[in-house]
Amino acid sequence: MRGRAGRCRWVALLLALLLPTALRAQEPPIQVNPNRPTFATPALTTQVGVAELEIGLQRSAARDTERLSFTPFLLKVGLRKDVELRVGGNGFLHQTEKATPDASGIGDTTLGAQWCYLRNGPLGVDEAVQLTLKAPTASAPKGLGSGEPDETLMLLLSRDLGPFHADANVLATRLGWRRAWAARRRREAALRSSPPRRSR
Repeated sequence: MRGRAGRCRWVALLLALLLPTALRAQEPPIQVNPNRPTFATPALTTQVGVAELEIGLQRSAARDTERLSFTPFLLKVGLRKDVELRVGGNGFLHQTEKATPDASGIGDTTLGAQWCYLRNGPLGVDEAVQLTLKAPTASAPKGLGSGEPDETLMLLLSRDLGPFHADANVLATRLGWRRAWAARRRREAALRSSPPRRSR
């Protein structure tokens, strides 16, 4: 009887050690879905249950005496198979201008959602829509932001082209709520090509 109980304990111990490994082996690999906070955005969304954080350092110089440094960031969370939540912004800003004192502070923050409504559609193109709301968290008196909320609606198209991946975005933005209607609309387009995404 004692020998049988000992064997049962050993079997239970082996199952406890091997079962998590077997379950992990059945999980699909995490598919990396890189965005570029200041460039084009892919149509495919972040994998369900996965959070991706992208952050960088960017500096622009319009003239020798005018510079803007900031830390753009983007957090994406996969909520459903084709839906992700997005939180982003310009991070910390430092602005240098000739005629005004230097200004530093937190930039504007964006909250949005993206829905990939078509995968591998006609011509192999993935299609998605994204709605983003900008919260005016940057200081308008310091000149770091407009002080008004914006709304952006974007159409996203993506496709692998041989060894490369291409993204095309078309978007329309409504700038602020207090401006005249004609001055509140802005349209843009972006195109990006990069090596194909890899699993990790």
